Amino acid sequence: MYKCDCGREFTTKSGLGYHKNYCGKNKISYDHYGYQYRVGNNGNLIYTHREVLEQKLGRKLLLGEVSHHIDENKLNNDPDNLELTNNSKHGKIHWDVIVEDKNNFNNTKLTKNQVREIKIKLSKCYTYKYIANQYNVHSGTIGDIARNQTWKHVII
Repeated sequence: MYKCDCGREFTTKSGLGYHKNYCGKNKISYDHYGYQYRVGNNGNLIYTHREVLEQKLGRKLLLGEVSHHIDENKLNNDPDNLELTNNSKHGKIHWDVIVEDKNNFNNTKLTKNQVREIKIKLSKCYTYKYIANQYNVHSGTIGDIARNQTWKHVII
């Protein structure tokens, strides 16, 4: 008998080899946020950054404790790049980064004048898709502008 780390047994070595390629115990995957994880024996997700911080601290993380990536790189799970924080402080860290990005406007494709033009076109009932094609952005971006979720400070 051949046995995998997950506990499953196989009669052939090739069966075990094939299983190990797809077994959650051995395979690192990525969630939709980009975090690395593997599947534990009980079927729960074990996030690599949490596991590394727990090893660094020598204990399991408590409820409400969060592992924060100092350099904001979700794939850099080096113990020196991870710090222990709580939900409240962690949210504040990321909120400050978001506000700073919004104030700098370095990460946007649109200028204030283009947004002004877009708002005028929206007032004239042009479709989101038509406007998005003109400015080479996603129609969702135009929808966000229309609903005042972004670019609130630009007035026509």
